[in-house]
Amino acid sequence: MRFFGPILAGILRFIESALAAETVLSFRSGHILIGIVYIGGAILVGFGLWEVYGHIKPHKGK
Repeated sequence: MRFFGPILAGILRFIESALAAETVLSFRSGHILIGIVYIGGAILVGFGLWEVYGHIKPHKGK
């Protein structure tokens, strides 16, 4: 769980920058769905990393 803080901060920064960029683009070209897909993908990646680092405990001695 030590890695979760920096990963979460990075994901939030990515979502924030992607949302800001997509908001500007969506007003010009109407591609709001692309922004939703990017944000959804970032959230899924974040949950995947949380699953990997949060639940899998390495077994030493095997």
